[in-house]
Amino acid sequence: MQKLVLTLMVVIMLIAVPACSGRAQDWNGTFYNYLEEDHILVIAFEHYDSSDYLNGSEIEMWTGNGISQSSVSIGAELTKKNTADSNRGYRYTLKGDTLTVKYVDDDEVFGTDFSGTYVRGASIEETFDTGGDE
Repeated sequence: MQKLVLTLMVVIMLIAVPACSGRAQDWNGTFYNYLEEDHILVIAFEHYDSSDYLNGSEIEMWTGNGISQSSVSIGAELTKKNTADSNRGYRYTLKGDTLTVKYVDDDEVFGTDFSGTYVRGASIEETFDTGGDE
């Protein structure tokens, strides 16, 4: 009987502890979507643990003849630990190092559509020689 009770307690702990741990996704980072060899969409997020808000940038890069990029600042509110809705009509879903972006607004996308699947990588400065401080 004691073994049964002990076994049940262990099973309950194995289920309950991870469920209650509240481990949040790590939203901090740079995520890449390689459309073509020289055309890349980048989303970079900064998140403070106590906040339900993400700050970041959407960046479109071309690397064919040097590096050219355009960017816009974005903000997004966490609706779940792994989901955030942006002020530009996108829904971001983060699973580990994979970011899925979907345009959910009723209006048409203005400019480049950033919908797609992104993979976490190093910062832009570490990934590309952008002429920054060495």
